[in-house]
Amino acid sequence: MARITEEDVRHVVGVFGIDTGFEEVGPIGGGHAYKARFSLPGGAEAYVVDSPEGAAAASTPELVGDGLTDNMRRASSHAVALMKKLGLGERAVLLHVLRGSPGYELSAPLEEAVRLDNIYIRVRYQEGSYRDHREREARAVYVKAGRLEPGRYTLVVADTVATGRSMVEALRSALNLLEFKSVSVDRVYIYGFISLPGARAVASFLEKRGGEAYFIAIENYSALSGNMYDMPLYGPDPARPDTLLGAAAPEEAVRRMLPHYYPGMDQPGDWSERQCRLFNGVGYERGDVTGHLRRSLEMLEELHRASRGAEWYRDWMEEVYLERENGLREALEKNPCK
Repeated sequence: MARITEEDVRHVVGVFGIDTGFEEVGPIGGGHAYKARFSLPGGAEAYVVDSPEGAAAASTPELVGDGLTDNMRRASSHAVALMKKLGLGERAVLLHVLRGSPGYELSAPLEEAVRLDNIYIRVRYQEGSYRDHREREARAVYVKAGRLEPGRYTLVVADTVATGRSMVEALRSALNLLEFKSVSVDRVYIYGFISLPGARAVASFLEKRGGEAYFIAIENYSALSGNMYDMPLYGPDPARPDTLLGAAAPEEAVRRMLPHYYPGMDQPGDWSERQCRLFNGVGYERGDVTGHLRRSLEMLEELHRASRGAEWYRDWMEEVYLERENGLREALEKNPCK
């Protein structure tokens, strides 16, 4: 593991413009919660949960399959602990955005905390390709809900929020369905890997629908690459290598991630394909774990070629590169799904 000094932390924060403007809320489960000082539309509140599990998911793309599932079960318990502290109510609806959303493992801790119902929605982009979400339009193609009793509920959704387009479409479909079923939503929680532009887009949509909105990001509110897909903590923009990007993150989260995170890497990766089993609305299918690992290795090597000669590059970053390269190559030789 690379050894990081306080000077290294200051260097990365300063060069890449990481926004460390957060106030500590306190210990939450096995992690720490922080509230962002930046503002979001409609007065939505933005929080970060920093934990060993969150940092592992964000920093190590070789964490996949059953290992990722176990890790996210622990991470989700911290997020639900924060929701309870902020106010969760007695009844909640968990919105599953298929296929990747269930991989955030919110179901179990929420079922222990509240009376829980479920909605399943699948959103697809009309065109575009992997790692290119520019000019793409999201549409809900599958919606399913159980028998909900009329009344007031909290809506909770876990998903990756890059541009926010698919999240907005999922929320629009879910809120319209709930309204049809005489269910009113007085607050919404968004949990997962969240970019700052994505949070602003979703908050702007929710402002028009009314109610309170809370965002709970894993480790940071990421920057968003020019391809509108990659969500780095810091580093060169994979789509525009001469452009440097920085997230909004508590300094403690930055400090925790630096020894393992290689600059420019997409933190969630291909989130769906990091999982063994994916529910598609009809049945289960296998995630392309090997594909995710190969693509992550290719991206790592591409970033390494673009970064190693840069003025901002440091020796400890090379140690991180070698650690991630070895981790990905070893993972490719294993079966991560039992």
